[in-house]
Amino acid sequence: VAVPEATGGELCLRNADRPPWRSERGVIDREVAPKQNRLAVFRGDAEHAVRRVTNVTKADASFPKGHRVSLVLEQYRVPPGLREFTMHFEIVEGKDYERVSD
Repeated sequence: VAVPEATGGELCLRNADRPPWRSERGVIDREVAPKQNRLAVFRGDAEHAVRRVTNVTKADASFPKGHRVSLVLEQYRVPPGLREFTMHFEIVEGKDYERVSD
């Protein structure tokens, strides 16, 4: 994913065993700066947020207005006895979701 030259966009993480944000406002355990092809792996139950992106000075040709893209991949281990309660899903080819300009 391309990363525009800008201010912000950091991934803010809290340890999963901390109380919710509202009880400890502003306490962040780890901050990850945006960088092209960077992968951040963390527990899905850890509270997290992304700082607002501002002051885009140089955007990538793929995202001329400096739009930011996040890709989230989640995985779970579901015991065999509980699989019948999981949601069914469908795999759709990327060509069905090509970007359309206004």
